[in-house]
Amino acid sequence: MSRIRPLDPDDGERLHDVFPALREGMLSQKSLTFHARTDHSFVLEGQDGKLKGVTLAQSVWNGVEPELRVAGIWVASEKMEDTAILLDAVVKSAYDAAVYRLRFEMHEDRTDLASLLKRTGWTHEPLAVYTAQLGSDGGVLRAAPSRNTGAP
Repeated sequence: MSRIRPLDPDDGERLHDVFPALREGMLSQKSLTFHARTDHSFVLEGQDGKLKGVTLAQSVWNGVEPELRVAGIWVASEKMEDTAILLDAVVKSAYDAAVYRLRFEMHEDRTDLASLLKRTGWTHEPLAVYTAQLGSDGGVLRAAPSRNTGAP
């Protein structure tokens, strides 16, 4: 029997043991600390107390209404049941918070997860996603040539 519970920032080392490739990215200590405060992120524990999976999500205002954005779901096994348990926890937390729009952006190679989402009523929206990195880690971005209007 598995148990779902809210993410705790102290889960970091245990999660890194299960998902070492995500240590510096999605499961960095900064990310875990942030997502633990959102009340929409969860871990899945096995009966033995070992972590079996994690989901990270946060609610945001999308310009029209609140929206729950799922950053990801990762499970240690190939069992879609574990993924479904984590997905159900996210959906319930959104509903309980009166956030009725959910968005899950993921890589196209997650066909197993896409299949689960479609089976449970999610719809696919074909979108183009563009990203940019600002600051010292990124390049200089300018939306248009500067226009000097002569104003001080």
